[in-house]
Amino acid sequence: MSWRPAQPGIVSQGNTGVRPEHRGHGLGGWLRAANIREVQRLNPHATEIRTQNADSNGPMLKVNGALGFQPFLAFMVWQGNVADVLDSLDGHSLWP
Repeated sequence: MSWRPAQPGIVSQGNTGVRPEHRGHGLGGWLRAANIREVQRLNPHATEIRTQNADSNGPMLKVNGALGFQPFLAFMVWQGNVADVLDSLDGHSLWP
């Protein structure tokens, strides 16, 4: 959890990790809830919490939904093999 002094009302919740052998017991939700309570104690100016979640991470999507988080912003990350991308440039002009 972090926030900037210039914007104390906006808190960022970073990654919540649970080791594979301990998953499925609600620990991720417990960790998130405990962090949120601690932020409230440390930063009484906090009015919103922002977090990030991959669409493929169903368990954390469930936790975030249960805690009342709602989608705010979506973005897509693209990945390409350098050789494949360079090959695709052959004979193509991307700019007029």
